[in-house]
Amino acid sequence: MPQVDVYDIEGKVVRKVNLSDAIFNVQPNPQVVSEVVNMYLANKKNRTASTKTRAEVSGGGRKPWRQKGTGRARAGSVRSPLFKGGGVVFGPKPRKKIYHIPKKKKKIALKSVLTSKLEEDKIRVVDEIRLREPKTKELKRILFKLQGNGEKKRKTLIIMDSPSEVICKAISNLEEVKLKNPLILNALDVMVCDWLILELATLPLLEKRA
Repeated sequence: MPQVDVYDIEGKVVRKVNLSDAIFNVQPNPQVVSEVVNMYLANKKNRTASTKTRAEVSGGGRKPWRQKGTGRARAGSVRSPLFKGGGVVFGPKPRKKIYHIPKKKKKIALKSVLTSKLEEDKIRVVDEIRLREPKTKELKRILFKLQGNGEKKRKTLIIMDSPSEVICKAISNLEEVKLKNPLILNALDVMVCDWLILELATLPLLEKRA
């Protein structure tokens, strides 16, 4: 059972806590992680490309030339795909295609990426994140102390169950910082972040999803 330090908002260790083996100490499965992450990315795409079929282009109300006697091939409408400006055959149309993957695979992927983040020492457990005022500068100071290095533009994901309005306002001004509820956390969220900040109260909620 992995054991990690619990920090306060000043970056000081206040105690230790045991993490669940079922979530943070599993054998990572790269194949399942790849499948699940690709599913989330595919479902986020906005397939808005659109072309007009011969029924949608303008013109073509009459036969362009007579059927016989011209030496040219027969034609019934200039909206035909054979003509410049005519309709497109089998062109793209706006569509929403949703891919589905079994819940079991989603759970395996989430556990795999959480275990990998812990092995990389990119997870910080915080006793409680609290702010008196919605000041972005104060939140950045807290994150800097928790992460303990001078990197800039670190993508940070904060996991909180019931964030206050003050914290939500402070985070809204930070493009590189995202807020997520533990009950809807997924593998893609964890994959794209550099640091994962977990409030201590969210650990039991994550264990329920094991």
